[in-house]
Amino acid sequence: MVGSMRRVVVGLVLLAVLIALGIWAGSVQAANQGRWIPGTPYMISEEDATGFLEDVVDHAYCQGIPRFGMQGEFPYEEYVVFDCTISHTGKVHITCSGVRYRSVKGVKRGYFRLKGNIRDKDCF
Repeated sequence: MVGSMRRVVVGLVLLAVLIALGIWAGSVQAANQGRWIPGTPYMISEEDATGFLEDVVDHAYCQGIPRFGMQGEFPYEEYVVFDCTISHTGKVHITCSGVRYRSVKGVKRGYFRLKGNIRDKDCF
């Protein structure tokens, strides 16, 4: 009887330790992720920016501006601001170069959007 009580106590202690470790690991992960505030700057790669714009226009090419980012080494650099060339083929083919886009956090964690202004840009 004493041996079975000892096993129950050891089991309960181990369970309490596992629960405490789970709570601690969850709090560490949450602290590392930080707050997700939509509309704040978000570092992305040139490929991510180009891919995002190609969902809207026919062709896009974006180049990150080094003073607005550059984490990692090629091809893993990430930027917040990009100079892009976009083109759309509809009734009239339009190409705009030097369009500046800024990546910002989207509504959902891990998603982003690009904010830009193509008015008064070099379009032909």
